Amino acid sequence: KQWYQRRVRAHQWNLGRVKDALSEGVSPILVDNTNLQFWEMRPYCFEAAMVGYRCYFLEPPTEWKFKINQLFRKQQHGLTKPRLIAQLERYERNPTVQKVIGPVLWEKIQREKKKKKKKKKKK
Repeated sequence: KQWYQRRVRAHQWNLGRVKDALSEGVSPILVDNTNLQFWEMRPYCFEAAMVGYRCYFLEPPTEWKFKINQLFRKQQHGLTKPRLIAQLERYERNPTVQKVIGPVLWEKIQREKKKKKKKKKKK
């Protein structure tokens, strides 16, 4: 579908901007994107963790963030109410780095960090 292709392109573009910021040492880096599920957050978190950044996940501190009628009135993307309901149902709550990256990638990052520490000690 067309909306899916636009979304994929938007994520690719945004990830490219995040990688640029990481390579330039920008801090903090804020990713304000429609990341509903952990797999959508994974590339950002993985890239950041690989170069030593810490990831934090923030949700809006509003009492209406999960109330469909208020979300529908306030959103600016032209989503239909059924589409918004579907997104809310897909949303994975309480992300953490370990949950988002997953155990395999988490272990890989930890091994890479240990290697870097050993190299620094040798110098």
